[in-house]
Amino acid sequence: MPKRMNDEQRGALLRAQALHDEGQSWETVADILAREGVTTNRGRPYTATSMRIMSKNLSNESTGQVPAAPPVERDEPLSIDKVDRLMHSIMQRVERLIDEKIQAALGARRAVASVSREDDPPSPPKTGKRLHGEKKDLRARIDRNLMNLLEVDCQTHYSGNMSKCLDAILWRYYDKPRLSFEELEES
Repeated sequence: MPKRMNDEQRGALLRAQALHDEGQSWETVADILAREGVTTNRGRPYTATSMRIMSKNLSNESTGQVPAAPPVERDEPLSIDKVDRLMHSIMQRVERLIDEKIQAALGARRAVASVSREDDPPSPPKTGKRLHGEKKDLRARIDRNLMNLLEVDCQTHYSGNMSKCLDAILWRYYDKPRLSFEELEES
């Protein structure tokens, strides 16, 4: 079996999955495809086992392309109810694939943007209770969802210390500039 499915195989599998979701066994689905003349790349008819394997391969495939499922041909006419169930099944599958791709993209982006203690800015020395260096107050309005993400990162990595969290984010964003206490130490 080829490592990657072609569009014809993908289309046959989507039809097969729709039939399977409708309640047909993989054996029945394989028989329907055989009657339609649909074969593998090697010209062999699909079997129940090959349908299961292809179903697993489709869910693992990373192309993100979901071809339109060709109509299912049968000896008996399809009722509107069956067509509706088939379309619903296909739409659910497409929505799941889209959601997986979006979550994967957001996860990758989130991993890049996430706050981490591994690359923190240098800490200023203390004199008594005071830290060396100059500090400025900040009052800003940001989107609620961004604030929620920031609070989670601050709680996770900085025990809720928003000042340290924002220092780390801004220090990385501005390509790790020298901080005020470092300038004071040099003078």
